[in-house]
Amino acid sequence: MYMEEFFNGSVVGDGLVFDRAGKLTREFRVEILGEWNGVDTLVLHESFKYSDGEESAKQWKVNVESDVESGRSYRGTMQDIVGTAQGKGIGKAINWRYDMKVVADGSEWILSFDDWMWKIDDGLVMNRIKMSKFGLNVGEILITFRRTH
Repeated sequence: MYMEEFFNGSVVGDGLVFDRAGKLTREFRVEILGEWNGVDTLVLHESFKYSDGEESAKQWKVNVESDVESGRSYRGTMQDIVGTAQGKGIGKAINWRYDMKVVADGSEWILSFDDWMWKIDDGLVMNRIKMSKFGLNVGEILITFRRTH
């Protein structure tokens, strides 16, 4: 899967957030406008609307790196990411690893994310994100992304 191909243009995602016990805690929709410069940079403008009424906007800047022997790799930054997110293309999948600031119950936490995206077909990507703190599971996010153009 090439992230820059799927996310170039308009994409919509529907997501579910689960706590560490597997209980559904939140639902959301994200609308994404991706801008690929055709060389090495993908910018994702994300607008989130949550089931509890919260709205937020994020912007990812993803640098695409190619290596003939090891495949595609990605480096990403976003305002809530601590440091740089590291991504690796593996066949029809991309695995991202990063630490991100998350606000929950009025407190800010830094959680580790193990983020897998699988291309189902040219118009559909499934995303599963496992969140942890000190190596312990704190929750999971499932997202279905669909191209809209």
